[in-house]
Amino acid sequence: MDQLNATVQQAQEADHAPFAVLFIDLDRFKVINDSVGHLVGDQLLIECAHRLESVVRDGDLVARLGGDEFAILVHHIADMDEAMAVANRIHEVLQVPMVLEGREIFISASVGVSSNLTGSLEAVDFLRDADTAMYQAKHNGRGRSALFDPQRYEEVATQLTLENDLQRALERTDLSPTV
Repeated sequence: MDQLNATVQQAQEADHAPFAVLFIDLDRFKVINDSVGHLVGDQLLIECAHRLESVVRDGDLVARLGGDEFAILVHHIADMDEAMAVANRIHEVLQVPMVLEGREIFISASVGVSSNLTGSLEAVDFLRDADTAMYQAKHNGRGRSALFDPQRYEEVATQLTLENDLQRALERTDLSPTV
């Protein structure tokens, strides 16, 4: 977060120096972890981290956020195609099976991409937007990428508001069954 905050600050001072945030979630990691054990799952995470580091340039940042989630901060992009090229390289390096404890393991990832080219202003917004895009990628199928779409964020926010309103109505018994 410190590096992302610094990058956001630099971008504002340097009149919009473009950068991207990629949010990566390993597909089916829980199934793999549960079937081969946590020790192999930890080895898988380490191998994935090395592979993610191999697709970025010096100066870009790869961070494990927790569990099977990673983030990549890509500095100085020319356009969104450059950020999507990083996402494509992620899919390529993860496509190669890993051999851990004598087992061949296949893994893929869902990748969400946000950027200061899409309008966010605060560091936490970039992570949120990339996370939102990652869930869209996951919805589209395993091993996919998605760019953050501000309209999709509005849909998610509207859905949350609707769910909260319905929950409140149920608690207050404002809803009644129809016949």
